Amino acid sequence: MEEKCLLAKSSSGTEELELLAFDEKDVIRSIVAENLATNEATLKKLSSDKAKRVRMEVARNPNTSQELLLELANDKEIDIRVALTWGSKKEDKLYEILAKDKDPFVRRAVARQTNISLEVLFFLMEDADESVRETAIKLSKRKTS
Repeated sequence: MEEKCLLAKSSSGTEELELLAFDEKDVIRSIVAENLATNEATLKKLSSDKAKRVRMEVARNPNTSQELLLELANDKEIDIRVALTWGSKKEDKLYEILAKDKDPFVRRAVARQTNISLEVLFFLMEDADESVRETAIKLSKRKTS
């Protein structure tokens, strides 16, 4: 298994990564999802993987398309939706969707992102959850000072 892990991590070959994306071990599939050389088609396949850790790596991969990130915004797992807030290559549309998430933990994660639009920030400053509001207000103070 160590050999497969190393291969999944270091490979830049599309065909090799596609094959490893079908591995029975979710740790191998998650490393493929994390690999920056993994193509969009393989990331798409992995985005619906049964293992949460695989979907989380797809959400965290900076090469995952905005379209695929928007699909992951509907994932049933809170951790996946929170992972979508990490990184700087996110479009406002994703933050707009996540700012309306049913779970305050996800909305609070959005409120911590310095790259969100003022529109999303102001929306979160009026959130029903006090901790989300407070987090958004703290960010607004940092942005304006």
